[in-house]
Amino acid sequence: MSKPRRDKFKERALEYAKAKEDGDQLGDFSAYKPLAKPNGSSSRKRKSETSLGDDIAAYKRNVDYIFVEEHA
Repeated sequence: MSKPRRDKFKERALEYAKAKEDGDQLGDFSAYKPLAKPNGSSSRKRKSETSLGDDIAAYKRNVDYIFVEEHA
């Protein structure tokens, strides 16, 4: 650690220790506020544009060209 950095670190450590002894507020913690919860519209799941039956029918149309011989 370079000398200027070390000096600055010592200053901050002394300030912290003094504030802790005095019971003062140690600093501005406004940056650490809990995040706001999302509103209801953004937390809802998107409704499907097609029904399950339509999805199944489309899937079956896509695999109709596959021919499978059944063995008895």
